[in-house]
Amino acid sequence: MKLSNKDKLILNELIKNGRVSLDKLSKKTGVPVSTVHRRVKRLELKGLIRGYEPIIDYSMIDYNVTLFLIIDLEEGIDTNVTLSKLKSYNKITELHLLQGSDFDLIAKAKCKNLVDADKLIKEVMKLEGVEEVNSMVSAISEKESLVMPI
Repeated sequence: MKLSNKDKLILNELIKNGRVSLDKLSKKTGVPVSTVHRRVKRLELKGLIRGYEPIIDYSMIDYNVTLFLIIDLEEGIDTNVTLSKLKSYNKITELHLLQGSDFDLIAKAKCKNLVDADKLIKEVMKLEGVEEVNSMVSAISEKESLVMPI
């Protein structure tokens, strides 16, 4: 999708604060409020803007462990079934199919502690189609975001 400079200005401001009012968005970008409204609606309808989510500091609610699961699937299984099961785990925040690796998937999860992480690892290992699971715990998260400036 080709973005205009106005679209990029609007999107970059929404990345900073998804709750900003259209009036403030207009002032920050120098784009008339009617144009901002029309462009935001267009970007939502086209699916570029898929939603507005709060950024949670999970450590403040005792989710202190960031866990990465590197998952190898059995040959010939229906990947979609396993993906669907993994997507159903609330603690798994990201799930990526891999290429150029001996493993098939990487999942990122938030857990309360190491016991909670171990429980999740064991549950994932029991899933049909899962052949092997390697896990890593993040010692320190230096940067964590699902967005980047455009």
